[in-house]
Amino acid sequence: MSRHARQSRKSPWRRPFPEIETITLLDRTSFSAMCCMSDMLAMGATVALRERGLSVPDDCAVMGFDNIYIAPLLVRPLSTIERRISEAGSLAIGALIDFLNDPKQPRRMVLMEPTVILRETT
Repeated sequence: MSRHARQSRKSPWRRPFPEIETITLLDRTSFSAMCCMSDMLAMGATVALRERGLSVPDDCAVMGFDNIYIAPLLVRPLSTIERRISEAGSLAIGALIDFLNDPKQPRRMVLMEPTVILRETT
């Protein structure tokens, strides 16, 4: 039996961080939606909500951030905000090359519009 399988899911000291924090929030306040800073945190939050008898998204909508490869494959596919890392990297390299070619060139601000991917948790 794996170490994880042997650990009690009821012990607060054995729970993953996202579940602990979601339970702490549920103990302190009520809310109808969560926007998590990563898909992994959002997945842990959905586990904690379900363990408290709450339905996602009926009782509480959950949104992740990353669009990791497993997000659409979950039993309830996770809504998320997609990070466009390749595009951001290309823009950063282009800005660096521009700076190296002409350090006195004025800098420009680049805003990347996020892509919201709605699935079954919102």
